[in-house]
Amino acid sequence: AEMSVYYSKCFLVKDLYWKRIHTSINLAKLQDESVVLDIGCNKGQLLKMIKETNHKCECWGTDIESSITSLKIEDCKFRVADVKSLPFENNTFDVIFALSTLEHVKDIDKSISEIHRVLKKDGVFILSSPTESRFYRFCRWILFGVSKKNVYKNKPGFKGEIDFHYRNVYEIEKKCKEGGFIQIKQEELPGFPIPTLHRITKYKKKS
Repeated sequence: AEMSVYYSKCFLVKDLYWKRIHTSINLAKLQDESVVLDIGCNKGQLLKMIKETNHKCECWGTDIESSITSLKIEDCKFRVADVKSLPFENNTFDVIFALSTLEHVKDIDKSISEIHRVLKKDGVFILSSPTESRFYRFCRWILFGVSKKNVYKNKPGFKGEIDFHYRNVYEIEKKCKEGGFIQIKQEELPGFPIPTLHRITKYKKKS
């Protein structure tokens, strides 16, 4: 997600995205020595929160934006990289997060294969993506004046072209199961009585 959603003037938007980070960390159940990767780390919001709650984790972040190399988060390392070609050895990470990232990726099979490759045998993968439901599209129209998932529009929070979604969360989840991941637990946000906007799923790598 774009940086603006975390500091949106709309409380519901801001609350949803911070709650997504909190929920993802709680699902991951990080250990003191966990080696963690955040794919599509943006400005490092997730990694900052991990370091606040568990400073002993070894944290890495990747993003296609070169600006991440200037991020300064204690004991976090950053690499400019595409999820389809991650610059890490096999079986490197205990926990991998991909929050609002994989819907932007066209070659989803290769991306999931790479996540599977660099995750340890008993590692945890946390996925979060939008539902693209009618309610989700309605909310996007209210906030940004566009409802379609594939938009090229010069609006705040879109950077002129970003919010090009190739898939919804249900399609990505299906690909994860096909790609060697077992679903452990799932949370839906924002929660009852509001219709689901994001799903967060905890997966384990098939041994």
